[in-house]
Amino acid sequence: MIKILHVIAGMGSGGAESMIMNWYRNIDRTKVQFDFLLRSQENIYENEIEELGGKVYYMPKFPNHYFSNLIQTEKFFRDHAAEYVAIHVHGNALIYTSVFLFAKRYGVNNRIMHSHNTSTSSIFYKPIHLVNKRRIKHLANHHFACSKEAGKWCFNDDFQVFSNAIDSKKFRYDEQKRKDFRRKMNIASTTIVFCNIGRFLESKNHKFIFKVFEEYHKFNVDSKLLLVGVGPLKDKFEKVANELDLDNDIIFLGVQKDIPSILSASDVFLFPSLYEGNPVALLEAQASGITCLASNTISLESKASDNIRYLSIQESPSFWCDNVELANEREKAYKYLENYGFDIKSVTKKIEEYYLSLK
Repeated sequence: MIKILHVIAGMGSGGAESMIMNWYRNIDRTKVQFDFLLRSQENIYENEIEELGGKVYYMPKFPNHYFSNLIQTEKFFRDHAAEYVAIHVHGNALIYTSVFLFAKRYGVNNRIMHSHNTSTSSIFYKPIHLVNKRRIKHLANHHFACSKEAGKWCFNDDFQVFSNAIDSKKFRYDEQKRKDFRRKMNIASTTIVFCNIGRFLESKNHKFIFKVFEEYHKFNVDSKLLLVGVGPLKDKFEKVANELDLDNDIIFLGVQKDIPSILSASDVFLFPSLYEGNPVALLEAQASGITCLASNTISLESKASDNIRYLSIQESPSFWCDNVELANEREKAYKYLENYGFDIKSVTKKIEEYYLSLK
């Protein structure tokens, strides 16, 4: 058995974290085992990781505790580098690169950088990213991306695409789950339910989500908006909902594990992100057969069904509302993901074979 060390900021509710866990659940763990090196305390999967046989190591938060992170990270590799065939570093931008230097110094010969996005919202991170982009090929000798656009963002060229993937059957539309969830949330069967799954960050464009829902709600008061996720802007948007007098119609659900029930209970998935790599949440929504309205700044590589429309965020909220058309035969949608190459078993087999070739 070989061991791979996954390096990521934290194991929260984001798409990259979900993708790694999808791999971990489906990989042959008699051949490949995962450990995790995190630079924050955020970890909603800690118990599951331990049950699957993995270990989690926590470093001081980066960049908040920059020097202590460097010291502890070097100590980690001095003590543990010999245990790993490869480190697999996940990021939205090329910011946390010191980990490659320490891994290389202590003999980890396979160093993978995996790009999960196509931009960064931080004006401070972008110049750092551009500088590191010139040297990443000397730091990481394997280059992965969740989409072609994400690969170009980090490497320009010379990278392999490992598409994000899900267990599509898990997200299959279920009429009973729809009824049960709506009953639990006291939502009528006739209510049109919008939803979004994503952290409350600038890049997720909750501001536009609110504008679209507010516009729709004007001519159909029998409508609700479900928001799944947490993040630094959550409190701000809770106040906005109150100011719009929509706090009874916009429901903040926080972190949720039963995403299939929420998607089955919903009718329209709003996803006007400013940029994305290849969002897992959008794949899950398409598997449920829900009508998906996504910004056209997201790569068409995220298309996994005929129920998705890519719209410009330069268009008015009313234009987005005009494109709300409820989907039929939702229970069949999950089958299409396999045809589009987003089946978790085939993608996991591909990554497993890659890891084993490193041995």
